[in-house]
Amino acid sequence: MITDAQIRYLKKIVDSEFDIDILSKSRKNYYVNARLIYTYILRSRGVGLVRIAKSLDKNHATILYLANNAPFYFKQDPELESRYLLCKRMFESHYSPILEYTFRIVKSLCKLRF
Repeated sequence: MITDAQIRYLKKIVDSEFDIDILSKSRKNYYVNARLIYTYILRSRGVGLVRIAKSLDKNHATILYLANNAPFYFKQDPELESRYLLCKRMFESHYSPILEYTFRIVKSLCKLRF
């Protein structure tokens, strides 16, 4: 489960990578791309649409659109994909998804009986 501190940390990573504030209301392409990367990273880590939407002060439908269409945008724009991979690597180097698993989650994933 991702904490609010982790969400704020990812926001700082994306803000610094794009040199903008993703909470801005601007619809310029680089703002939208920054929000797309932020959304896709959080969504791939299992964060809910409503929670991501609240963190960006957006509607959950906007988040759903961004999350569903991110792979297509990455295929069309290799530079955007490289920025995504950089942000993801920076975030996961500090907050590794594997280290956050509890014993109960690992047990259920492996379906082991102890």
